[in-house]
Amino acid sequence: MISFIAVWQFILEWLSVLRQFHVLRFVSSHEKDLEIISLRTQVALMNHEIEAGKLPKPKATPFFRHFWRANFRILACMGKNYSFLFYADY
Repeated sequence: MISFIAVWQFILEWLSVLRQFHVLRFVSSHEKDLEIISLRTQVALMNHEIEAGKLPKPKATPFFRHFWRANFRILACMGKNYSFLFYADY
């Protein structure tokens, strides 16, 4: 049986993503570029800490899998191929 809490958490995560997407429509390109740079820096630092054994490797949640599956389908409809971003361990 599916847990009500798990379903509710899944719905809240999708609503959060939709809200963030809506907010990004009103943010300038320069601000988005700065955010991308800072996020890439954080990801690089996290990857370094995972490789050094300081942090455990994160596990993908069902939301994570559904989110990226939807992204790949949207990109495929737009004629873009980003399959090289897909890692088998997610």
